[in-house]
Amino acid sequence: MFKRSARTFKNTWGESIGALGTIDVVTFLLLLTGLVLGGLTFVVTTDLGTDQLLATLLIGCTAVSIGLLIGKALSGIARTALYLYATQNTAPKRFDDIDFSKI
Repeated sequence: MFKRSARTFKNTWGESIGALGTIDVVTFLLLLTGLVLGGLTFVVTTDLGTDQLLATLLIGCTAVSIGLLIGKALSGIARTALYLYATQNTAPKRFDDIDFSKI
């Protein structure tokens, strides 16, 4: 099992790095968007006092959490698709239009 896993990784390491690196960039941009939304909330709600902090944390943390969840979901989908490609040497059904060897 470990030898097969190591062989699979060696055969597809470029595809894995390319796909997962792209997903990491998307996740970072989603997190950055959440931080910007939190910052904008802080700036817009300047007259609310303690409610300002609560609104900032609520909106910012919610946006960051959603960004993390989307990133993790995309990562899981990509890993599964890459694993199927590596073990069966064909793209999964929904990924027919993607050439994994060029990722």
